[in-house]
Amino acid sequence: MQDLYSLIHSLTSSEWQSLQHYFTCFTDHDRAKLKYLQLAKLLMDAEECPSEKSCCLKIYGVKNSLNFEKLKSRLKEKVLDFLATDICDKKKDIDEVDWAYIQIKKMSAQY
Repeated sequence: MQDLYSLIHSLTSSEWQSLQHYFTCFTDHDRAKLKYLQLAKLLMDAEECPSEKSCCLKIYGVKNSLNFEKLKSRLKEKVLDFLATDICDKKKDIDEVDWAYIQIKKMSAQY
């Protein structure tokens, strides 16, 4: 859980906003019902890494659920996909040093 918490908190505020949009732009489901978005918000709003049991209780209403492990895995995949994907061609608008930093951050996330 700590690695997912760290990954979410490593995002800048603009990346966080883009990630939330990325979660919702490819689905027809209601935004409020997306469990991986709920978990991401729960992790982002927490000052310290919450326990798995407390997160599971807030999302599913029970302390233990086999679906929670799948949810964590799905969220991590989606965040890594977001970081690895260039949604638009920003290279022409970004300074070379910032572009290199973004590429390093993406490679680090994939690793």
